[in-house]
Amino acid sequence: MKLKKFANLLASLAVGAVLLALAACGQPADPKPLEPVAAELPQGAKNEEGIVLDVSDGQFILRSVEGTEYVFRMRGAQDLTPEGTKPGQLVRAWYDGVLSGTNAANVKLLRIEPIEQIQRDVLSENCVAQGIITSANDDSITIRTKDNKEHTFAAAQTVRSIPEGAKPGQWVRIVFDGTLETPVVKSVALLAQEAESYTMTGAVRSFDESKKTLEFQADAGGVYVFSYENSEMGFPDGLKKWIRADLVYTGHAAPKGTQEDHAVLLAAGPASKAKPQQITVTVQNVTPKRGNLDVVTADGRVLKFYVDTKLTSGNNALAAGDVICISYTGSIAAEKTGSAHIVSVEKVGSNSKRLFGTVQSIETQELLLETNDGRTLTLPMPQEETFSQHLKKGDAVCVQYTGVIVHEDAQDAQIEAISYFYE
Repeated sequence: MKLKKFANLLASLAVGAVLLALAACGQPADPKPLEPVAAELPQGAKNEEGIVLDVSDGQFILRSVEGTEYVFRMRGAQDLTPEGTKPGQLVRAWYDGVLSGTNAANVKLLRIEPIEQIQRDVLSENCVAQGIITSANDDSITIRTKDNKEHTFAAAQTVRSIPEGAKPGQWVRIVFDGTLETPVVKSVALLAQEAESYTMTGAVRSFDESKKTLEFQADAGGVYVFSYENSEMGFPDGLKKWIRADLVYTGHAAPKGTQEDHAVLLAAGPASKAKPQQITVTVQNVTPKRGNLDVVTADGRVLKFYVDTKLTSGNNALAAGDVICISYTGSIAAEKTGSAHIVSVEKVGSNSKRLFGTVQSIETQELLLETNDGRTLTLPMPQEETFSQHLKKGDAVCVQYTGVIVHEDAQDAQIEAISYFYE
């Protein structure tokens, strides 16, 4: 089959050469450069077909149709691809020698040629998946998407753009060709440099070593289930039933049995109530005489605290819209704060806050945004907006805003600026 394709290719090139010669008689020369003529291949030349993952430093990475990645040196090879070999192209790499595993250093690359367009159309291009990383190693990244499903992507190290490598808890955008079942990764980019983390204090009710899961009774109320397969576990004597622990997680934790659990456990260790934790929130409501403080987290949860009345009354009292950093001991689980004890409250920065997500649609009066924490928000656009002319569906953006967003209600938010979050 491969020799037949090669013969057809040579025949096509020969016919093309005759037509060009005839066209030259009595006609002005075509200023367009001629396509390179394929050099003759030595007897016994072999080939691998696949998609180009990366081209740099005189070499390229090819993901074969069987899923194996090869690193070929391009020096001396004839490149027949239009405008040169680029990531994302389907190509056939001809070589002389014997491949050993994935090592192509000892073979001579002879030619890189594009695969016929009819074959190229079979592969879906520039598909996008984004979510939170649940596990990562040198060979693959597994993410949990908004629909609570996990997908694993193999990605060559050279096409990743994540500083210091991928880590559980990061939000990423993956561009790939093919399908979720057979993806060929083209790029991986961070949507947020760090996902905000929370601490939950309580006791381990039970755990399953085979499934790497644990059930946790939070001091603030409720039972939660976490996977600890890719978490940093810091128990000197091992994980034990009813051991007191602090769990550090990112995403939205929901009690056992609910469908809205998007949390990823980052680390766990013995409980230490003396060690304060910090959370940055926006003040939603203040009750001066009672010392009640309602705040909203970055992912839209409403938390209630009882604080010293000095913080809720007087000239320096907190007011709705203030951005504050709360240091606390104890635990915050979902929207339950009964076991949390405030150590200090400090105003931070300006009222402008950041929101990361993907544009679903944009109109003159509103922006529909899927946030990285799993919400779908409709944000009112400023009257004198200058953003919509550049944005389109699928863009990953950072939205700076003032006001308060509670759960999925963003009508009180005001957009200050919108920028792309990845290149």
